Amino acid sequence: MADRRTPILQAALLAIAAALGIATLGTSQWAAMNMQWALIGLPVAAASASALAYSGRTIVAAVALAIGVAGAALLNTWSVLFAVPAVLAVLAAIVLIRRVSYLWVGAGLITVFTVVGYGLDAMLAQSKGHTLGEEVVAQSKAAMAPLAAATDPQTAAQFTKQVVEAYKQIVPVLPSAYFLAGLLLALVVIAAITWSARRLDEPVNVPTFDRIDLPPLVVLGAVVGLIALGIARVASAGPVWTAIGSNLLLCTSYLLLIQGLAVYSALLKRAHVGTPGRVAAYVVLLVLDVLVKIVTITGLADMWLNFRRLPREGRPDLPPKPAPSRGDDASSGV
Repeated sequence: MADRRTPILQAALLAIAAALGIATLGTSQWAAMNMQWALIGLPVAAASASALAYSGRTIVAAVALAIGVAGAALLNTWSVLFAVPAVLAVLAAIVLIRRVSYLWVGAGLITVFTVVGYGLDAMLAQSKGHTLGEEVVAQSKAAMAPLAAATDPQTAAQFTKQVVEAYKQIVPVLPSAYFLAGLLLALVVIAAITWSARRLDEPVNVPTFDRIDLPPLVVLGAVVGLIALGIARVASAGPVWTAIGSNLLLCTSYLLLIQGLAVYSALLKRAHVGTPGRVAAYVVLLVLDVLVKIVTITGLADMWLNFRRLPREGRPDLPPKPAPSRGDDASSGV
């Protein structure tokens, strides 16, 4: 039973402040920039709004967030276009996470955050007569302008050229960058909702991080990506297929990285490593490129080898228990 003594005013103010933070903390019109700030605002909004909802005050939670979004609209009209669907997605997650699997909730959040973020930035670029890729390159040049004015022109020009070339390499895989931002945002939102729910003894369908288990269907993205890269070698529209394949492979690798981190989290937990030690281990695993690849491969292998022996429907992941002897049956009274 949820604790109905939750301070309603405090939770409402937190929800409003968080919703405002989605738009006002960002200094750019770009959704990509505001998605970074949303990593601060949305989890606070999710935790406070879920505290209200699980205390029987769902309408108050919705009204509090609506007030926050309305306030954000007065301060930053463009970024509120991201805040509205993001907050609606959070409210849906708060309601659904008690009824459906965390995997479905996470997939929905990732989809909303990724599509809305990418779509808004593409719209903004289109309003300036550019594609999103062209606008990214133009923004990189503009960012280098102060450097060009403060240093030797030849050196500044050479450095600007290098930066622009680097951004041109990133442009084909921009969708995967938005997917990664959406994935991180979905993870912290679900974590915030879960934290709030458990403080109120409200059951939600979310396991601890060490028991996160993605379905093998995730690997289908990598398979399709490899097929697209193969088509790119023979098709006339090679760059398009290359971009499709590269984005699918990157998005799949991010999901497998989460799966791999969950495996290592389980190992650390079995070794009785405390939370600070586990956080330090995550940092090390994510900083070194070679370790990131190892963790990703571990996540891929775990799809079938099930290192943690988690119960999985339709697969004999757990060894069968031996049948009880007659003596055991008699002594247990069965």
